[in-house]
Amino acid sequence: DENFLIENGISDFRDLSAFVPNARIDANGTLPQLSIRGFNAHPLNRAFEQAISLVVDGVTYGTSPFFQTPLYDIGRVEVLRGPQGTLYGRNTIGGAIKYVTAKMDDEPDLKAKVNFGSYGQFDTIVSGSVPLSDTFKVGGAIASYQRDGYGENLFTGADHYDKDVLAYRASAEWSPTDSLFF
Repeated sequence: DENFLIENGISDFRDLSAFVPNARIDANGTLPQLSIRGFNAHPLNRAFEQAISLVVDGVTYGTSPFFQTPLYDIGRVEVLRGPQGTLYGRNTIGGAIKYVTAKMDDEPDLKAKVNFGSYGQFDTIVSGSVPLSDTFKVGGAIASYQRDGYGENLFTGADHYDKDVLAYRASAEWSPTDSLFF
């Protein structure tokens, strides 16, 4: 859940591999290498279906570059091992990583987080929500991740492993009854 992720400093999918048995998430340059129970997702080979999918709030992303998605405004992360084709499509024979955003509060809410680190790392995350009625809420989040590269291409002079990501999301929740939630 969200508290576990915050307490353990988990900010992206690569940090999860220390806490999830039989899962390995490594960085290969800027693209992640993902393996669950021996099934691999290869980021550079687009000719093949990926064995592992990312599912964000019920929407399946089958290509591994989506595993670079930063974790912000999160309710929980689920690592589903084994074939998940019935729920998430044909390209999930190795499993799926399910990312579920946090539910909105009943009161107006605004959260902000700033991270500093080596190599000029400066991350800012702002999220908030507002109930428009007893049953309908709207919210959103924006995250900026910045870091200078720590390697240099000697031929071109370009930085390697730098990060310049701007991510955002808008959300709406509707609960017309206690047993229905959209």
